[in-house]
Amino acid sequence: DSLEIGIIYDASGILFQDIGKYFEAERVQLLAKAIFEGQENNNTLRLAVLYNNLGQTYRYLGKFGIALEYLEKSLAIKRGFLGNNHPS
Repeated sequence: DSLEIGIIYDASGILFQDIGKYFEAERVQLLAKAIFEGQENNNTLRLAVLYNNLGQTYRYLGKFGIALEYLEKSLAIKRGFLGNNHPS
């Protein structure tokens, strides 16, 4: 199923981050993003995790404005699920 493929792309992106291949990380995480955002209910915690990971990739690439946008998207989704007063 496409959701599983998206999860694998995101995991691959993390691995590429770990070995310093940030452009490859960006490439596969954007594939995951296309899959997750194409899902009927795209406001999921899975999408929040991906946005967080993309934010980290863009941070490593020195694209701080884009990184911040993705981190803020991730936080907004997580707050929607957990509430503003959740300790995490």
